[in-house]
Amino acid sequence: MNKRVEQLEVERTYAVPEEFALPDLSTLPAVAGVDDPVGYSLEAVYVDTADLRLLRAGTTLRRRTGGADDGWHLKLPMPGGDRLEVHRPSGRVGSVPPIALRRLVTAYSAGSALVTVATLRTSRTVWTLRDSAGAVLAEVCLDEVAASLPAELAPRVWTELEVELGSDVDRSVAGSIEERLLDVGVTVSKHPSKLRRALGEAPAPPEYDSSSASGVVLTQLAELVETLAAWDVALRRDQPRAVHQSRVTIRRLRSVLGVSRRLLDREVTDRVRAALGEIAGVLGDVRDDEVLRKSSAALIDDDGVPGGPAAGRAILSALTPLEREHRATLRRALDGDAYVQMWSSLRALVEDPPLTDRSSDPPRRELARALDKAWRRLERKSESLFAIAAEADREAALHEVRKAGKRLRYALDMAGPVLDPKAADKMVTRLKAFQEYAGTLRDDQLAMLRTAELADRLPGAAFSLGHLHGVFRSRVLRAEESAAAEARRLSAAKLRRKLTR
Repeated sequence: MNKRVEQLEVERTYAVPEEFALPDLSTLPAVAGVDDPVGYSLEAVYVDTADLRLLRAGTTLRRRTGGADDGWHLKLPMPGGDRLEVHRPSGRVGSVPPIALRRLVTAYSAGSALVTVATLRTSRTVWTLRDSAGAVLAEVCLDEVAASLPAELAPRVWTELEVELGSDVDRSVAGSIEERLLDVGVTVSKHPSKLRRALGEAPAPPEYDSSSASGVVLTQLAELVETLAAWDVALRRDQPRAVHQSRVTIRRLRSVLGVSRRLLDREVTDRVRAALGEIAGVLGDVRDDEVLRKSSAALIDDDGVPGGPAAGRAILSALTPLEREHRATLRRALDGDAYVQMWSSLRALVEDPPLTDRSSDPPRRELARALDKAWRRLERKSESLFAIAAEADREAALHEVRKAGKRLRYALDMAGPVLDPKAADKMVTRLKAFQEYAGTLRDDQLAMLRTAELADRLPGAAFSLGHLHGVFRSRVLRAEESAAAEARRLSAAKLRRKLTR
């Protein structure tokens, strides 16, 4: 069996008093019965990097034997306090995790070797709570744990209680179980996992001096690196919005790195920006495919096309080969050495930043200077746009204004709270309005080009594709006019003085 199993885990851990006895849970709301206890002997071998990068990120990777779920378990943090758990069979390679799971932690391991960091042996007693239909509501597990670490001779021992909800069970069940347990002296564990209790506190993340310009920049960089790591997992699981959000995060990272050129070694940051740019290009092809399919399908569904539904289906089917090609290219890129090296460089950048002599300068001066530079770039691009008469050249110039506007917007997100939050918010609002029109313009320009290309490959649907091309063309003209009007509002001299003086 090679299929990966995934589930969203709702699990809570509790510390128990001495001479603990499980209270009667059969009288709780929704609980129709409690199975007789079942005992298991479990062994879990945990792997991580030598400096515990997975643990620092709230991630655990283990190989469990014994019980009903032998095999590899990868647990990743999710919003709301839950965790995603991915299971894979044990395989034949002992303590070497399956490649599918190693890839899911690429953004955290960043090329470092995965080694055994702890072995936990657990004597577990399980009570299963069921509803009136016999479905599992929750499992309550009493665990006697002995944790062996590579550098210690004697194991660390303790007893704890775990409650794990069944699939799709209302969370109120967990609340009623917890209330009953608290009544008999059980307390919520201060340890987020057995591994964390065995190893102690994970190494603290770097702390930056908020009174320095580099501290402000590095704080933002560190947050963006963790955000991108979470989206890396989503990308590999083909989650909705993963491609778009990964691109947005990369653009923000590249913008912050551009702002930091006087504060961090430019040779280092330029290499990282280039690596981020490479993966952004691959993601861009996939994102363009998503936008084209969505916009084409919407037009076909709403207005129909000459040739009827069959022509519409043929057009959408013709998009599939290139979509598959771009997805395959993305998968190769995510699994490639260059991408691993990019993550290694990102981790090194935030953990051991290459500071320059200006890094300790006050943030206001450096951030205002960086904003002024981004503003001047936007001003130059806008002036070029307004001086252009030819339509084709104007479309390209609008795209350049859009890119410069994004760079300024992301710089404002970082620098605005330090300089003038209200002025920054007002300027960001203007930039968002412009980018909404400019983004629609670019998407429809792409759709025009792709429908023209498809007409050569689908001569039988040429008339239908011509119809779509015309619709996209009219939308481009409207968006171009609106984007140009919004671009004239971006000079914002008064806001600029407040933020860059």
